[in-house]
Formats: sequence, structure tokens, C-alpha cells
Amino acid sequence: MTSASQPPAADSRVTCVNCGAENRLEARFCYRCRNPLVGALASPTPPLAATLPEVTLPKLDAPAPDAEPPAFAGDTTRVARASRDTVKFTPVPSLSGATHPLSPRAEFPPRPEGSFFLRRYEFEALVANDGVLNTYRARDSRPSLVCLNATCELRSVAQPAGEGWRCSRCGSTLTDNPSARYLIKESVAVDVLGREPEVAQRGLMHSALVAPTHYFAERLGPEVRQCVVVPDAGAERASNVQPPQPIDTVLNWGLDLARGLAHLHAQRIAFARIKDERIALTPHGAALIDFAACRLWPADTRPEAMAEDVANDLRALAAELIFLLTGSRSFDAETTRRVVSTETVVGFFARALPPGPGFATAAEMIGALDELRGPEPPKGLNIDLCVGRATHVGQVRTLNEDSLMVMESVRMHESTARPFGLFVVADGMGGQQSGEVASRIALDAIARRAQVDLFSAVGGGTPSATAARSAAWITTAAEAAHRAVAERREAAHSDMGSTLVMALVDGVAATVTSIGDSRAYLVEASGEIVQLTTDDSLVQRLVDSNQITADEARQHPKRSVILRALGAGAFQPPDVITRELFLGDRLVLCSDGLSSMLDDLMMAQIVTGSASPQEACARLIEAANASGGEDNVSVIVVEVVPV
Repeated sequence: MTSASQPPAADSRVTCVNCGAENRLEARFCYRCRNPLVGALASPTPPLAATLPEVTLPKLDAPAPDAEPPAFAGDTTRVARASRDTVKFTPVPSLSGATHPLSPRAEFPPRPEGSFFLRRYEFEALVANDGVLNTYRARDSRPSLVCLNATCELRSVAQPAGEGWRCSRCGSTLTDNPSARYLIKESVAVDVLGREPEVAQRGLMHSALVAPTHYFAERLGPEVRQCVVVPDAGAERASNVQPPQPIDTVLNWGLDLARGLAHLHAQRIAFARIKDERIALTPHGAALIDFAACRLWPADTRPEAMAEDVANDLRALAAELIFLLTGSRSFDAETTRRVVSTETVVGFFARALPPGPGFATAAEMIGALDELRGPEPPKGLNIDLCVGRATHVGQVRTLNEDSLMVMESVRMHESTARPFGLFVVADGMGGQQSGEVASRIALDAIARRAQVDLFSAVGGGTPSATAARSAAWITTAAEAAHRAVAERREAAHSDMGSTLVMALVDGVAATVTSIGDSRAYLVEASGEIVQLTTDDSLVQRLVDSNQITADEARQHPKRSVILRALGAGAFQPPDVITRELFLGDRLVLCSDGLSSMLDDLMMAQIVTGSASPQEACARLIEAANASGGEDNVSVIVVEVVPV
């Protein structure tokens, strides 16, 4: 009988992956550390080393021009369950013959919790196990690196700190990051890991690339397991955020990712499959993840040989950016104009996406994105919202059926002001004792909703998270208004209803929605005007289908016919858009009594030519009445100003 404190005989043994001790073949737990043993054999086998040296992959040949990237973890084209107990494989390209496809097997057991990889990475949790690939979350027992510059936040890199290590983004010194966490992908076939083993050997370091940092092979029982180590991004994916996103936020993400591609292309790597699920979003920016499908070229490849791969990467990035703005990955000038603020942004996507010529290099795209970004306000800048509001019965009607509401507040933190406000215009319909009642009921319902949970919808978190909360709240408030009007309509047996335009401004982000033909505009400090909302009207549908022009719609006999209204029919969630506001920009909310009397150019001239938002409101109503004043006129103007 062998004592538990003594090693077993050397004839039939299995090695503990945790401490390296050799145990009897039939043992279930290590005699030294009591760690569960994995890989015990049914028959004796010669002693096995705990680890193997790191593998050097064969010299890489240039990919064939029409070659598809290899399959990678998660692709349904690579692995399909044939039954409960078997796995059917579709052949995948081999890395220059370095390995052979994995034979079918019933299971690929994960390591026990608490195990170590290379006696360095400590297994903390199993993230996924699909039968051929295990993914673990692990902690590196050695220090990794992070940028000292707090405004840069280079992602941690699993390499020892040393003299002369500098951030590839800002040039600051890199320092130890003891809290770094990693994902380790493990398979018995290197093909399953795609190109990540080769990418790891390129030594990529960039804040916009969450790239593999380490590749090794390790023997576990009878198997040699291939492993890659990747920093754990720990962030939401672009696939989890809903378009439209704020234009400046998207442009900043695009700039981050274009810089990452520039670094990648300089290392003779094309990302090849840029999709929203492979883009990580953090409070500090955006980064590419999952390098399994990359196309790698020899280090001495001339840039022109990669031209097609580079152009495809940049087009794919532009497609994801426009999707985050408009909800579509293809370019349509009119759709883009409804979302973005300037023709220069429309021009950028017209160039970047088919049928445009695209960008030849990442540097070209970076330069174009830099020109598009507006000036960032200085840190610590105190801002406020200056608001004007006015309503008038007009020159024809005897009853004003419009209602408007303004709710403002401000928070101060570390001597910095962050204002927010809720702004609503409602245009009632249904005649005497109906229209004015409907618009009032709608605003009362929104006000009650604001008293309950408006504060929870604003402030804190990433811009995308704040925008998502604001959009959710504004949709819920619109639904509450719809229900309230519908209930009164049914009780009164009337045809009352109301249009709605509503904006929730949090700091410099405006989240806007509309129902009916009340509108929201953005008048920039430069004087350019952009309609943020789209009318739910008959003439707008005719314009969208190219049956009439926008100018013809202004004179169309059916221009007052709307297709949606609060209180009428079932509630359908309206479109919601979030836009950045810069100093000097003015947000305009109005009923159709204003927009039907004044064209966009005249509105922009009046707004930019007024000394204050309140003066702008007065002059807009005066101009509408001078043009005929055929309907009630209501308007709110909101400007971001320094204090």
C-alpha cells in the first residue's frame, strides 16, 4: 500500500495538470494537491510530460485570391450535431498541412475548475463547450501590461513588462495590470482555432484589436490540446445595440476601428469578416475581436498585393457604421440624410460603400473620419439648455388645439453641470371639445410617466447604454399617451386623436420621436437644417414612393391626411433617433402649423438669425402667420450653451 504522501510507482501514471505530480493510472484525484485528474487511461501507457514546447507553425504562403477564410469557432458550416452522441465534421482547410482534421468523437471534456494552463493561466470558469472547442475564462498569474495614460486605456497584453515598452496608441509607458482576465480556446485540432495561432505569433498590440497573445500546445492525458489565449474584452457587442446610434459616437467608433485595421494591415493581416458581433464596445471606444477568420500574408508581402483584402475590410467597416446609424448596411442617400447632420457625412458613405469607389487604405479612411468629427467640448465644460417656447391659434382657426410641455433639470457633479430636459409638442384633432382635449390628455400622461421614472432613464454608463435607456423611456411614454387618449376616445365615443413630437435631451444627446406630422429639426450653428423625424402622412408616403416631390407635397390637397395618431388604432412603436448636440446647435420641435407654412431654408434663417431661442420662437410664429397662418402654430427651440 502506497502512502498518500509518496508518489506512485513509475510504470503506469497520469500527470496532474495542476501541480505536475504523477499519479496512478486508476487515480481520480491527485495524491499531492487533491485536484481532480483528467485523462486517466483504461490501459497502461508510458509516462507523459505535463507540457510540450510552444509550437512554431510552418512558413505562411500568400492566400489564394479566391480562397475563403477558414472556418472558426461558432460557424455552423464547420460543426453540426449528427445525433446526441456523435459529431459530424465538414472538412476545414489545414494550416499548410501542420495538422489533420479531428476524427469524430463523442465528447471533448473540459478541464476541471482550478486547473492551470502551462502552470500560468488559472482556470476560473468554463464559458463554452461545443464538443470540439472548449473556451475558458482564466487569470494570468504573471503580470500583463496596460497603458498608464488614463485617456488611452490600451487593452492588457499578456507579456512581461520590460524596459522600453510603449503604448502603440499614445506612446505612454506600459505598466503591469495584475487584474487582467483572458479567454483560452482549446481543441485537439489546431484547425478548429482558425488563424488565431498564427495571429498570436505576430505579436499584435493595439487598443482597437483584442487579438490573441499566446499560442501553445499542452498534453493532457492521451491528448495534445492546442490553445490560444485572448484578452477577455468584457464588453457589450455592437450586435447588442440598436440603431440609430448618435452620429458622433458612431464616427468615434469608426475611427477606433479604422486605426485598428491600419495596424492590422501593416502586419500583413486582413480581418476578412467584420461583423457587428465581432466589434466590442467599451466606455473607451471600439475594438475588433475574434481573429479566427483572418487572412494572413507573409511579412514581406508588398502592400499592393493585399489591395483587394484591404478594400474589402474598409467596405465591411463602413457597412457596419452605416448600419449603426440607419439600420441598413447598404447606402441610400435619402435615408442617410434623415439621420446624419451634414452632406459631408452623406458623402463619406457614398464614397465608402458601393457603388462608390471605396477607400484604398485605412489611412485614407482615418483622414476622412477625422474631418467628419465635430469639435469635442473641453473636459469639465459646464453647459446648460436655453429654451424658448410659444404657441398661437393662427389666422384661420378660433380654437388652439395644440399643447406643449417643457420640463428641465440639471445635475452637478465634480463642479460640472449636466442638464437634461423633456420637450413635447402635441397637435390635437377631432374638432370642438375633442382636439384640445386629446393633446392635453397626451401631455398629462407623459408628465405622469416622467414623475415616475424619468430620472432612471438619463445619465450614467456608456453613450450607447444611455441612448438605449432614453429610447426605451421615450417609447414607453408615447405608449402611455396613446393609451390615455384611446381610453378617453372610447369613453366619449369621439374621433379625437393627437400628433406628437417629443425630445429627451441628456447633456448633449437628444433622443427624438414623433407620431403623425409634428416634426423635429436640428439647426446647426453653421445654419444647416436637418429634419430629424419622418411624417406619418399620406403625402410623405407618396414622396417615399417617388410619386410626388417634396415641393409638390407642400401644396398637395391631401397634405393634412395623417396615417398614425395617438389614440387611433393599435399602438405601434415609433421610430426613435438619438443625435449629438454641439454648442450653438438648436433643436426645433413644432406642429405642422409651422412646417406647412415655412420651408426649411426660411426656418433655418430665422432660427440662426435670432439672438435667443425665445426670440426664434416668436419670429417663427410671426412668419407662419404672415404666410397665412392656416393652422395652430406651436414651437419649442432648445439650444446648448456654455455657462
